[in-house]
Amino acid sequence: MVAQGLGGGGVLIAVLVVGAIAIGRRGGADHLPPPGTPRPPPPPPPPPPPRGGTVPPEFVEALVTYALADVDRVVETSPNRGPEIDRMLEYTGQAPGQNWCAAALSSWIRDASVESGIAAPARSAGARALVDQLRAAGVVDWIPKASMPVGFIAPRGAIGLWDRSTRPGGWEAHVGVSEGRHADGPTWRSIEGNGPPSGDRVTWTLRTSDDPRLLGVAVWRTGVVA
Repeated sequence: MVAQGLGGGGVLIAVLVVGAIAIGRRGGADHLPPPGTPRPPPPPPPPPPPRGGTVPPEFVEALVTYALADVDRVVETSPNRGPEIDRMLEYTGQAPGQNWCAAALSSWIRDASVESGIAAPARSAGARALVDQLRAAGVVDWIPKASMPVGFIAPRGAIGLWDRSTRPGGWEAHVGVSEGRHADGPTWRSIEGNGPPSGDRVTWTLRTSDDPRLLGVAVWRTGVVA
């Protein structure tokens, strides 16, 4: 009945339209997953930043472990250069050949952060800038030298900051991470890139709170009462 009303040309147009709709529907269905196919899992979330102004205790232990692993292993092959040292400087956005104590510490902080599942709270090739970033992130308590009691010992994982400037108001400084109390008196062992006495490797040295070059110590906030 409809075909007769449309005539020959109308029938052809109707058939073409209906066929195109059917093909379109079949084509759309062909691109759908089979019924019952599970959805792909969502991408993993990025590591969370340190929460509540603290870092987990395992972060502090991992920091010391990574630093110790580089003692006498990361060594310059030319002044302020070496495969590992170049990578440390690159991580902090610096060209090879720069002083690298803060770059080394930044790399240890990164590795400890990855292991403990948090975002790295700081990264800098400058010793003062690195400590400033940690303080701004609220993950450390800053203890200036003037506030230290006699015989103060930097706790395990704490960051020591020393003045290295050669003129008043100079910006040069040096950083290291404390391994904890040493057996010989009120001293602690500090693990440092560009470390003394040679300055050409990661080494450890004994430090005291009465060092005239000591500026202060940054102690991690772990939320654990000692």
